[in-house]
Amino acid sequence: MLLERDADLAAAESVLDDVSSTRSGRMILIEGLPGVGKTELLLELWRRATARGMDVTAATAGELERELPFGVARQLFVDDVAAHATTPAAAAALGRSAAQGAGEARTAELDALQGLFGLCTARAAAGPLVVMVDDAHWADSASLKLLVYLARRLRGLQVVLVLAARPSAIAARTSELEQLADRADMTLKLETLSAAATAAVARGWFGDVPSESFTRVCVDTTGGNPLLLRQLLEEAAVEHLRPVDEDAPRLRELGSTTVARSALLRVSRLGDIAVDVAGTAALLGRDATLPLVAAVAGVPAEEAELVVDDLVEAHLLKPGRPLRFVHPLVQSAIYRHMPRGLRSRRHREAARLLALANAPHDEVARHLLRTDPAADAWVREELRAAGTQALETGAPDVAVSLFRRALDEDPSSHDPRLLLELGESESVVRDPQALTHLQEVFETTEDPCLRSMAALPLARGLAYRRRYAEALAFLDAVLADSAGIDRETVLRLRSERLWLVESSDLSTPSFVADAEELATGLTGSTRGERLAIGHLGTARLFQCAPHQEVKALALQALADGQMLRDEGPESPSWLYTASLLSVVGDHAAGEREMLRGEQMAYDRGTDAPLVPIRSTRAWLAWELGELDRAEELARDAIARTRGMGSSGARYAASCLATVLLERGLVDAAAEVVAAAAQPTSALDRFDALLLHARGEVRLRRQDDGGIDDLLAVGEWCEHRGIQNPGEWAWRTDVAPALASAGDVDRASALLADDLARARAFGLPRPLGRALYAGGLIAPREQRLELFGEAVAVLSASPARLATARACLQLGIALRAAGQVGEAQAPFRRALDLATSCGATPVAEAARRLLLSTGARPRRTALIGPDALTPSEREVADLASQGQTNRQIAARLFVTVKAVEKHLRNAYTKLDIERRTELAEALGGRPRQTG
Repeated sequence: MLLERDADLAAAESVLDDVSSTRSGRMILIEGLPGVGKTELLLELWRRATARGMDVTAATAGELERELPFGVARQLFVDDVAAHATTPAAAAALGRSAAQGAGEARTAELDALQGLFGLCTARAAAGPLVVMVDDAHWADSASLKLLVYLARRLRGLQVVLVLAARPSAIAARTSELEQLADRADMTLKLETLSAAATAAVARGWFGDVPSESFTRVCVDTTGGNPLLLRQLLEEAAVEHLRPVDEDAPRLRELGSTTVARSALLRVSRLGDIAVDVAGTAALLGRDATLPLVAAVAGVPAEEAELVVDDLVEAHLLKPGRPLRFVHPLVQSAIYRHMPRGLRSRRHREAARLLALANAPHDEVARHLLRTDPAADAWVREELRAAGTQALETGAPDVAVSLFRRALDEDPSSHDPRLLLELGESESVVRDPQALTHLQEVFETTEDPCLRSMAALPLARGLAYRRRYAEALAFLDAVLADSAGIDRETVLRLRSERLWLVESSDLSTPSFVADAEELATGLTGSTRGERLAIGHLGTARLFQCAPHQEVKALALQALADGQMLRDEGPESPSWLYTASLLSVVGDHAAGEREMLRGEQMAYDRGTDAPLVPIRSTRAWLAWELGELDRAEELARDAIARTRGMGSSGARYAASCLATVLLERGLVDAAAEVVAAAAQPTSALDRFDALLLHARGEVRLRRQDDGGIDDLLAVGEWCEHRGIQNPGEWAWRTDVAPALASAGDVDRASALLADDLARARAFGLPRPLGRALYAGGLIAPREQRLELFGEAVAVLSASPARLATARACLQLGIALRAAGQVGEAQAPFRRALDLATSCGATPVAEAARRLLLSTGARPRRTALIGPDALTPSEREVADLASQGQTNRQIAARLFVTVKAVEKHLRNAYTKLDIERRTELAEALGGRPRQTG
């Protein structure tokens, strides 16, 4: 009986009808305390969906089954997987992927997600599909990632996703649960029963209307929780209580007994054999068939069957087969009441019996994980096999727990291959223990293949912790003894070494020469060759090769997404290669590639790659003069880091500080740099970026120490062969300060270098910036020509803020030459460009100087489409096309709160109140966003 759930059911039914009519998916989240009736509501919703002719598939997660990768997913699509097991995607979903080792773990995970998603879409193509998951807070992480993957793609599917979970568990469990909760189109928060409903339940139980005091005790002791109320009334009936005032005190005494105590009391009353059978059924969970329960408990099958009937009669088990408890709380209470030693022995026996029945490794391992170590070789190998299967099917976190438990089974075995498997899995999930286990591989084996397999994740893990010299030593040690290593592995090791040398604090200026030597004669036909060619593109960029040549190498290495699929979005080699596209002028292609990487990171449910990707995108937005977007991306990246000292935080902070300077917020920029800077005498790439930002801050404060900072950055660049001002324009930035300090000759020499290199590179932005800096230090009579050329060059680029600065200085030069009227146009253009960028200092200077010429500047747009920032305009355009806030957030990879903020600002500036007015307010038809 469902009491006080009519409104919840009506709301959920409206979603069913909407999906049937619009063919666009929706998600419902049902939140409620244990026992409040989530399962009953799901069952009723199932019945009503079926009555509408909708297809329904459902799964229930279990507390004791979290280690079963894709366990919930398999419940949902078990029949579909069986029907499509010949396809690679379905094979991945079944756990029959052909992937080998941790190197393919990320690809296997995505393959499994895509395979299961494909099964879902195929089923939804035949008609509206309802996907239900009860107790989602207990779902395994791989299945949660599938649900997130599905939730992000609901709009184009006839699918209703319905999840039931405990609210406290959503916040405490995983980021996937939080993402799902954030994406819900409707959240039903189930309340406890009112006093009237409680009285109605009691009346149904006893046949008489309960007294007011009896009802009040029921409410007080159960909090209106339907399950607790039912358990309390069951105990009251056993004790022969009546629903009258006289029995209310005794009812209150019973009320102190929890569901667990109630269940344990009832099972103990049935005798020792019932306790054994119930405990074993709780332990087996979804494996609890009657024959297996009897075998593990050591009870004759006929006797076990009679005991099961008694447990059903006592309202502990549900009727039917396989054996299921009436509620997960009952199962959990009975399981936890078993003595630890007995639990361990029975889990081990269950595992052996399942293995003899050819059950999958992961189902066997689910029990072995709950046994005590006993130096059993069979247990160790079974856990290892399950770990490998978890890795191949895209559940690296599960693989870590399985490999660790295999290692614990017999710590004296010193198996380097098992250590390698564990270390590789830990490196995939960024577990710091990966370093310890991978280093142990070097200490326990001389096998060059094993050492080479450990070297890649080990070197990267050490580099993330700024232990560059150690990382390089491990790579060099393996490469020095590479006779037994295949060519592809050698290419990958050497490519990793190139990335390390280029980014670290090591004084190794051999990057360019090494990259040229490694990539000679390669075609990009393999994973290792693509990595090498990507580094070659970076080397050619550093040496100012024509930008078309650099772009061709980047495209060859990226191979239309193949490098990303090979290396994953966390690969710095992929990210550097993707950023080359933007550096050489194809900003749209670079942004597309990085958004592809962000999407893959989201699909895999991992946040770590988003920090460097968003930091890179922030820098590229700054180059385009999109300060609002750059600041938003940089702040988002910092918010995702664990501390301001991490490499990701330093990368994002250097960009944020630079953007704040552009806005005129010098003190705020200084605070960002100070918070992120690390005390070190040797610089890595992220230190150098922060040092550059600090130098700019100091120069704005008239502190000559800024010159020293920028020259130190230049020394770091020189050591790595970075000559191209399109990659790092330290000469352009320091030259005006040197000239102001009286060192005009050195400033001129540095600028002459940048001008020559920028012309060779062939892109307008670095050349225009160098011309602009040249104008700042040139004699007065030469400035007009240099600033005029700078404006002409930069006008052919998308660098709006750099163009605004050049226009400002051109206007100043024209006014100084007595051409006051001619100065108005560049001043006006500088004002418009700087205002659209949000560069307050440049805009204020342009406005002031324009007024000094006698012209009246156009009023800065405070309302209307022109008043919108780029981010506000993009969000408003998407909203006007009918996309929801969650869809926009997913498309732009920002939070829903950020979308809401931009929309509020847009409504204010457009002087409208609702979404339906956006299209007209934006000019009749929104821009199509790419």
